[in-house]
Amino acid sequence: GHRVVQALPGEIRARVVNAIAPDCPEVRGDLALLERVVVNLIANAASADPDHAITLTASEIGDGAVALDVVDHGPGLSPAQRDAAFEPFQRFEDRGSTSGIGLGLSISSGFCTAMGASLHLVDTPGGGLTARVELERAA
Repeated sequence: GHRVVQALPGEIRARVVNAIAPDCPEVRGDLALLERVVVNLIANAASADPDHAITLTASEIGDGAVALDVVDHGPGLSPAQRDAAFEPFQRFEDRGSTSGIGLGLSISSGFCTAMGASLHLVDTPGGGLTARVELERAA
């Protein structure tokens, strides 16, 4: 988590709360790809929700898996938008800034697949969107 936060631009870095516990289980995956995925997800969250902190958490979710969550409290996405979000060149104007070329989730999903992980979008309790990367726990 710390390395990812340090890789962010300063204005975004200042808004990220790294709530990953030091005793979080280690996971299997390519560290460089995982860092790129999380940086993309944080950048998306920062664009969608310019007024709140973005929280980075991790937790064991059973069956030998760990969930790494990027949590925002912005406007969220409708179910239809979530279904379309992983297609290239998707930008949702009602979700904040339209900057970028709209490849972040598509590329992030591909990186997750390449390292045996998965990427899901779920509602944040209380409003917003949580991008969840599910990874296999290291042996």
